[in-house]
Amino acid sequence: MNGTSATSSPQQSASILLQPQRHLAARIVIALLILTLIGLQVRYALWLGNRPSLIADAFSEANAIRAGASYATEGFLKHAGLPDIAYGEQFANTGFNSRVAEGESYVYTHYPPGSDLAMGLMTLLFGEGRIVLFRMFPILLGLAGMSFLAWSLARNLGDAKAAALMLGCAIVPAFSNMMHGLHYQGYSLSLLLVELGALIFMFAPGRSCGVGWYVFLFLVAFLQGWLSFDYCFLVTFAPVPLAILRLGQKGAIPHGVASTIVLGLGFTFAHSLHLLQVAVYYGTMSAALEDLTDSARNRAIGRTSMKVHTTPAALLLAYLFHHIHKWRYFGWFFRLAAALAAAAIVTGRGRTMLNEPFPLDIRWNLNAWKSSFSVVAALLISSLWILIMWQHAWYHRHFIPRHLFLVYFFFLLIVIEQISVRRATHEALTET
Repeated sequence: MNGTSATSSPQQSASILLQPQRHLAARIVIALLILTLIGLQVRYALWLGNRPSLIADAFSEANAIRAGASYATEGFLKHAGLPDIAYGEQFANTGFNSRVAEGESYVYTHYPPGSDLAMGLMTLLFGEGRIVLFRMFPILLGLAGMSFLAWSLARNLGDAKAAALMLGCAIVPAFSNMMHGLHYQGYSLSLLLVELGALIFMFAPGRSCGVGWYVFLFLVAFLQGWLSFDYCFLVTFAPVPLAILRLGQKGAIPHGVASTIVLGLGFTFAHSLHLLQVAVYYGTMSAALEDLTDSARNRAIGRTSMKVHTTPAALLLAYLFHHIHKWRYFGWFFRLAAALAAAAIVTGRGRTMLNEPFPLDIRWNLNAWKSSFSVVAALLISSLWILIMWQHAWYHRHFIPRHLFLVYFFFLLIVIEQISVRRATHEALTET
């Protein structure tokens, strides 16, 4: 391998990876990646049988399964539509039902009921306890989310770069290993992929987006908000790093501001409906506000009996340097992606030649300032829940590390988007 630096920007001639015969190959790679990941999730669901997941938070899954049975048996309007997560006898030693006397209800008010309502519908459709069939719904949503993101990347970056970015996502377990989950973990990242795909499409150079795309973003954010509180910062502020990356492009700032507002409104609307549910259940709005405020306070600073004695900064460092590098999340790929992004940003513009195994001319051209601030923004957004709701983040280290997927995605995007890989000519090779 011979390396040279270049001060000229990458030429716009066709890349070896973007020649017409390579389009089909890239699309096949994308399809195989998605189908492989979905196949692995289906296989894992079959292996689990009718047991709670060993990966996607068994505690919450058991609650959701019982809540689904409650909705299917007693209707969706009982308890103001809130889930009874201790209903019945399924998984007696898992979840909140272990905290109440046998036969008592445990109406859960501290999370929106989206996952539980979905379980109610599936229980009506398939019957109680058909957990393998229940898992097919979030897995299909995962298929839709990955497919939509891949389509958007291919439309806006080209097939080869879309394949490269999807490969970079697919190799980290956090991208897909909870897509079989029956609580919000099974749905949230898939919906975030849909949101990222929509944003990449909307921010494409020269594209004018109508109201329909903003309605679409609102609906995606509403669904996220109807599932959980945890993704509030990811969902609302995901447009910010992309808007920074597109600064100087016509419409980048208006699109960034408008999409952030729309996403925030969609997420907030879902929680407003949940607040009304809790108010109807308790009988007064003041009681609902007191209940949810106490829950938020507990997630932020903890109760005396369960308080974790650490600091938000120390917890974030533990996440960044330990938790996310476990193999159920990102392994060493997070460090690799960060190193590649840092190298590309530091060099800014460059060129290297490969003689073997194929003669390739690799060039890149990044705006260091925009790329740096984009990654910093993505890191901050990914970290906000950990910093603000740090007690919750400490107790839920088994799934909160997936919040860092946003910054990992932008590590990949800034590198792959600005790289050009072409067949090296004899003249180019002899120059080095």
